[in-house]
Amino acid sequence: MKKSTNLFTLPKKVTFFMLFFLLSLPGLAQKVTLPNQTVTIKQVMSQIEKQTGYKFFYNNTQINVTRKVTISSRKENLDEVLNRLFSRTNIDYKIVEKTIVLSISSEGKRSEHITSAEGTLGKRKVTGRIVDQMGEPIIGATVREKGTNNATVTDLDGNFTLLGLNNNSTLEVSYVGFQMKDLLVGNNTHLDITMKEDNKQLEEVVVVGYGVAKKSDFTGSLTSVTSDNIVDSHKQSAAAALQGTIAGVDITRNGNNPGSGFNIMVRGQNTITNSGTGNANGINSPLYVIDGMMMDNMNDIAPDDIERIDVLKDASSTAIYGSRGANGVVIVTTKNGSAVKEKTNVEYNGFISFTTANHLPDMLNGSEYADYKVERFMGNNWKDYTYTGKRADYGQALTTQAYNNYISGKSVDWVDALLQTAVSQNHALRVYGSSKGLVYSFGVGYTDEAGVTGTDNYKRYNFSMSIDKEINKKLKVGMSIYTAYTKTKTSPETVRQAYRLNPLTDMYNEDGSLRTFPDDGLTNVSNPLVEKKNDTTETLALHTFGNAYLQFKPIDWITFKTQLSPDAYFDRYGMYYGAQSKNGKGNPANATANTKNTNTLKYTWTNTLNFDKKVGNHVLGLLVGSEWVKSKEDAISTKVKNFPTDLYKWYNLAAAANKSLSDVVGSDYIQDQWFSFFARANYSYKDRYLITATGRYDGSSRLAAGHRWKFFPSAAIGWRITEEDFMKKYRWVDNLKLRISYGMSGNNHNVNPYSTQSNVINYSYNFGSNATSSIIKNLANSQLSWETTKEWNFGLDYSLLQGRINGTVDYYRRRTNNILMNRVLSEMTGYSSVMDNVGVVDNNGIELSLSLVPIRTKDFTWKMNFNFTSNHNEIKELAGGATRDEANEWFVGQSVGVVWNYKKVGYWKKGDEGYDRALALGLAPGSVKVYEKDGYNGDWTTTTDDKVFLGSRYPKWTGGLTNTFLFKNWSLLVNIYTRQGQWSYSQFHWTTARDDNNLFNHLNLKYWSEANENDKDIEWCRPGLSNPGEITALLWQKTSFVKVGYITLGYDAPRSFIQKLGLSKLHAYVSCQNPFVFTDYKGLDPEAASNGTDSMYFMTRSWEIGLNLTF
Repeated sequence: MKKSTNLFTLPKKVTFFMLFFLLSLPGLAQKVTLPNQTVTIKQVMSQIEKQTGYKFFYNNTQINVTRKVTISSRKENLDEVLNRLFSRTNIDYKIVEKTIVLSISSEGKRSEHITSAEGTLGKRKVTGRIVDQMGEPIIGATVREKGTNNATVTDLDGNFTLLGLNNNSTLEVSYVGFQMKDLLVGNNTHLDITMKEDNKQLEEVVVVGYGVAKKSDFTGSLTSVTSDNIVDSHKQSAAAALQGTIAGVDITRNGNNPGSGFNIMVRGQNTITNSGTGNANGINSPLYVIDGMMMDNMNDIAPDDIERIDVLKDASSTAIYGSRGANGVVIVTTKNGSAVKEKTNVEYNGFISFTTANHLPDMLNGSEYADYKVERFMGNNWKDYTYTGKRADYGQALTTQAYNNYISGKSVDWVDALLQTAVSQNHALRVYGSSKGLVYSFGVGYTDEAGVTGTDNYKRYNFSMSIDKEINKKLKVGMSIYTAYTKTKTSPETVRQAYRLNPLTDMYNEDGSLRTFPDDGLTNVSNPLVEKKNDTTETLALHTFGNAYLQFKPIDWITFKTQLSPDAYFDRYGMYYGAQSKNGKGNPANATANTKNTNTLKYTWTNTLNFDKKVGNHVLGLLVGSEWVKSKEDAISTKVKNFPTDLYKWYNLAAAANKSLSDVVGSDYIQDQWFSFFARANYSYKDRYLITATGRYDGSSRLAAGHRWKFFPSAAIGWRITEEDFMKKYRWVDNLKLRISYGMSGNNHNVNPYSTQSNVINYSYNFGSNATSSIIKNLANSQLSWETTKEWNFGLDYSLLQGRINGTVDYYRRRTNNILMNRVLSEMTGYSSVMDNVGVVDNNGIELSLSLVPIRTKDFTWKMNFNFTSNHNEIKELAGGATRDEANEWFVGQSVGVVWNYKKVGYWKKGDEGYDRALALGLAPGSVKVYEKDGYNGDWTTTTDDKVFLGSRYPKWTGGLTNTFLFKNWSLLVNIYTRQGQWSYSQFHWTTARDDNNLFNHLNLKYWSEANENDKDIEWCRPGLSNPGEITALLWQKTSFVKVGYITLGYDAPRSFIQKLGLSKLHAYVSCQNPFVFTDYKGLDPEAASNGTDSMYFMTRSWEIGLNLTF
């Protein structure tokens, strides 16, 4: 128990007062910042202790510190905060050295600093109580008779008494963080007053290029995601936490394997490229800036280590990054210490999860497969069976092995045999704080993400450290280091083998051992339980980056900063498939090992000089700087065959019998340099009219001499309409800001550093005997220059009803010129293509972000966050003035990702118009009928002229919705995101529905048959046809979806309980990750439908049990 002292309860001598005053001066000068909050007095005292280093001393049997108060302050002196905290109470305070001593006043309630006109003749007393919107009392609110000095402040219960008033008196009620309120006294003797929060005073700071800015003053298009938002998602990667939460940012999975990354695309596809039928989502990735360092992704950053993520979307925001900013910029700020907390804090976040496969395709079981094989047999011999009334039997259709297993009632579910419940875990521990000008943070993390096959696994070990030291008021130094060590294991073919094996095969040999090849008729489809042990890859990666900086501030409005940022990445890839695997085919001579070691080292040196000056109503900011980047990468790879044992894998390459160096050794070396100068000017008048201008002059070694330097300018204006006098009467409008911007940014990221040079390689040929000569590998382009993107952005930021409704609306028009792509050459040149500046692409779109608080009461709050994006992508020009390039499927006026293909209109059957002609062309009943440009009375053959534009591989629109429900100490979060109007070439259907191998298992689709030929919902052509028609008309599928990202139920332990444990936070939760998907697509995952089947993986659902602690 803390005991009070009576030192200050007795009359004091004058000399003691003088001594006390001198000792108190340092404490009175301490600045205290408190957020607008309703908490107990004890919690306020705890915050003051953390910020100032002072300690409270009191007798808790005499002084009640559990009463709740509403209070806020912004860099106020300590004595001012204490005066408001204890005004109109019976509590006195005194400061002695580093101690604030509380005692009971001998004179009753303490007097206010604002005097009240007591006993004024002919006037009366008015009492009242002031609370916030949650009903909690506001302590220290000022109640003043308007136009006079007659005033008072509220006590701990929010009560006040003001004397000397009459019926015509108007009371002016004010408090920091709340809207001022005027009330006419009239005949009232008691007033109950509810104050509303003033969101205009809550200024969020956002991270922009090479600095920070108040969000209210920012003129570009930017979206911020805080640490709380990221942690609340309980995802194992930062990109996963962002998915579906940011308008204009389309995030898709690379795959569902443990450790799979994500593709992020900001405001559409800028680059013309041909991805064929594969995934087209990772073509123009944004620039990632992590603590000032430019990177290609943020996969190695643990979500628990991130303080905030700011996404710059428009060209005026990204132009400060010049040639790297055309595809958007994702700025990641990792956590560091806190200068306002003069103590050490410890945080722990962790969970354990249980993962199972989700949304599994419906494959044929044993009896269904037998029926399918009968239909297939009749389709393969359709002339003998079609419309004859005859039906084949199982003995004709099935192999001997399959028939015997069918007769015995045997059916193997290979997918079920492979799957298991995976147990994963994640832990993060961080120690941070400050002491005597030293701000520090140390963090460690461990992630173990297990796959549902029992083989795939991803482990990540993270370490972070940051130290900042204020040498004096002018000089500050600091450094940070971040390290991630990852280990990724996969078995590439295992899942595909499970889906290819039919159910009428054998898992085991007669002796009980696993069969390597379960189907007697197939030696290229292996047992997945054997495959996962004999076909594996492993990637070890060590990524370490950091920075060291010096900051000098000669005067208050000038800051110079120099920062050196090294970045090192080391990667070792190993692959091995043994004899008992699909590729090994049971022959040790086929056992193959492959390794590749890659080392990358990059340095970034950044210097900035920042001027920030306010003169009257004018605020001017100026940033100038320079940046140098140098990157080097070297790699060596080796591939050998024929091992005597599978134990060596890739660790003993010398044991291989086949290791001819001319065939198996490769190496690579790349060096790249950049140098840049940049500047940004900001001007604000009365916080109402805003102007920003930015420019960057970039030089890159990747481009041709004479074309290596380019200037990228931008400008933006903003008008804070709510700061105008005519808006004062619209008190329900908190904030209204109009933004207009124009800018140009660049790109040469997809250019090989040596595209402007011709490379020589050795080439072997047979001229009587083998000979080797040197040839020029590629054609140099001496005119290769920058790809540039110019963009207009029109935006509106709004906040209504004290922040209950707020959001943004953006409309953008973006054009990318001089697109860097391979231009096809005549074969007479000896080269197939050359990298060149050709083509123009437009992206126009609208983005909406909306946050709502539909319900907010004392015990219950409901919050909604919604975003919507619609982007229109269109090719405007192609190389050489062409309007179409059918080989690459590029067409002027169409999307970069256009699906140009045959359109299915049905399936051929007897009685159709043109049926006889279709038969003559080999199109049997049940084959795919496609749209023909000239109609069915035309040529009856399909050509490229019959192809149509079906849609795009990119969605028409994307969106996301997060609902947060808070009830007392409980919370419930539900996240949903969607992609609509997209098409994908279904690789899963290509593997499990085509008739390329009659022994493979198949999707359980509604195939065409004579019995259902008139049905409208037939999903696939007749099995077994040698000519099924244009099968690609079935493989291109609509893959729109709605996914539930997570559902999380959490509980915050009461403060009275956790304080007994020495904690300041204890949050426990249960979360279901990826619980549901709603889609018409019948493959594995509509989000990754175009991914190759050699790396396909199951969608998963996880249950997490987690704990967040703060000491």
